[in-house]
This record gives sequence, structure tokens and C-alpha cells, in this order.
Amino acid sequence: MFTTFYEGAPVREVTVAAIQMRLNDAFSRSDVDENVSHALEMVDRAVGKGAEIVALPEFFNVGCWLENKMPKDVVEPLNGPTYQRIIEKAKDLGIWLVGGTIPARKGDKIYNAGIIVSPTGESFDFSRAWYYSGYFELEGKYPVVESEYGRIGCIICGDILLTEIPRMLKFRDAEIIFHPTLANELSLHLFHEFAWVRAIENCFFIVQINPIAYHPKVGKLPGHSAIFSPFGENIAEAPVNEEYILIAKLDPNIKAKTWFGGKTLEEAKIFFGGSLKDAVRRINYSEFLASTLKGDLNI
Repeated sequence: MFTTFYEGAPVREVTVAAIQMRLNDAFSRSDVDENVSHALEMVDRAVGKGAEIVALPEFFNVGCWLENKMPKDVVEPLNGPTYQRIIEKAKDLGIWLVGGTIPARKGDKIYNAGIIVSPTGESFDFSRAWYYSGYFELEGKYPVVESEYGRIGCIICGDILLTEIPRMLKFRDAEIIFHPTLANELSLHLFHEFAWVRAIENCFFIVQINPIAYHPKVGKLPGHSAIFSPFGENIAEAPVNEEYILIAKLDPNIKAKTWFGGKTLEEAKIFFGGSLKDAVRRINYSEFLASTLKGDLNI
């Protein structure tokens, strides 16, 4: 799915914020409301620091314990009270707001899903594609939304480990990727490593948002959110084990300082885009992948 919003608008410098908040496990609707209120208070503070796009972490409204259980009283649809408050906040502040993710009910199934909200309150939903079996339904919906700052996309947690999802967003001309996560220290190290590789090979910025929390299966989540440039540079990172609003300016006029020395982002996009698409055509990657998946599915 490719979604346009500000069609034809020039890409320009933008200030982004990753909300590294402390997650409290929600066992009731009042707990959910308290988490959402805390998130929105941090959004207000981020905008006060100049942020024009603000992003929340994965499961910001309920915490981590739902990895083990999914009580119906704290699970809601995408158009439920949590995201209604997120939409209203984006409209009130006139910002783009990436609403992390929530355990979202669609019919009788529960998904790990989130929304990107425009300053006018229009929302675009995305959902996770890959995870261990037995937790949440898998859908894999990853739109690219065109804003006045550039084309925005999201990748949820471990989906960044799959080459195909970032590549799909690249071929849809995504320029800024937000990556809400629930990562312990080891996972976060891997996510940082994968993020700068994905940023380089796809020529986009990546904003990782990791909370402070305790996960029942993997232990402590330390925060340490980070922002990476299209040339793999760590633009900014948040401290460990501390609530923090990570702010950075993303400059489309950035130039490579390292192995692609002196090249502009546009030059890099032309280089990677042209040679990459040519390589895909030469090796018949699409045909090979379709054939492989057909075999796996016994079609």
C-alpha cells in the first residue's frame, strides 16, 4: 500500500522526537488511560522543544506483560479511546504523530498495530508481519505516507530483521522510518546494528523508539533509543534506564562522511536505487521468491 498525502511537496529539514517513556503494565482501563496521559504529556514537551514529528514506543498504552496474556478489558480496536486521544493530540498540536503500537482488536483477532497521524487528524495504520507463533495475529501492513517533510513509514520491532520489509519501503520511496520496539539490552544491540545497515542500504533515516520497562520473558528494557542517518551515522541516542525525549534534526542535504565520502543523499539514492533495481532484474529475484514461496505453501 502506498499512500500519498502532500503529493509533490519538496522534502525539507525536519525535527523529530522519540519518546523514551517508562511503561507501566496495564491491568485495567484506568491503567491504560494513565499510560496514555503520560505519553501525551511527553509529546507536549517534545513539541515544546521544537519537534515536528513525534513517535511513541511499541505497546505504549499497556506495557509489556500482554506478551503473556491478552485481557479483553485493556485491548481495544484501532478506532478506540487510545488512538482517538492520539489523533486529537496531533490535531491540537498541528504535528505528525506516530502512535507507537497497541494490541489492537480487529474482529475477533488481536494484532500488534499502530497508526501514523497527520496534523489534520487523518490516520494511516500499520501492523506487524513477523513474530513467534502463538502471540498476536500477523498481518504485515506497511504503508508509506507522504508528508510535507518527506515520505514516512514504520517498522515494528523485530520486523527490521527482515530485509524485505525495509526494501519494500525503499522501493516505495520512504525517506524517514520510525521503529517502535520492545527490546532488552541484547536485542537492542542487534536492532542498532541492523538499523544502521538498513539505513545505508535503503538510503533513509531510521528513528528507533525503545521504552523503559520490564518484559516478562526477556527482562529489563533499557531505553537507549537512537536515530540513524542514511549513511549509517548515529545522529543521536538517548541514555540508558532513563525517561528521555530524544530530539534530532533530519537534514535531507546531508553528505556522506565515510565510505561514500562527499556524496549527497540524492546521489546515493540514484546510485543505490539504479544498481539495486538492476540487480533485482538480472537475478530474477521476484520470480525466484515467488517460486520459493509457492513451493513452501505447496500450491
